[in-house]
Amino acid sequence: MDNDPKQSPGRQRSSFLQTLKAVSWGFLGVRKNQDRVKDAENLSPGYLIIIGLLAALVFVVVLVVIANLFVANLT
Repeated sequence: MDNDPKQSPGRQRSSFLQTLKAVSWGFLGVRKNQDRVKDAENLSPGYLIIIGLLAALVFVVVLVVIANLFVANLT
């Protein structure tokens, strides 16, 4: 029998894709309060950290590419 004190019976952690979807909607700022509360109960902190770091990396890379394209078109 596997009794995990961190999780109550009937409460299941979200998958990586569900976490990605929640973070994506949150990044755009269009989460409903009800969904936000549900996510706070079910999302895995490990997945949140991984997805957050990946989203930050993608954001920085996109900004660098846009800046390089802008500077290249100035000349």
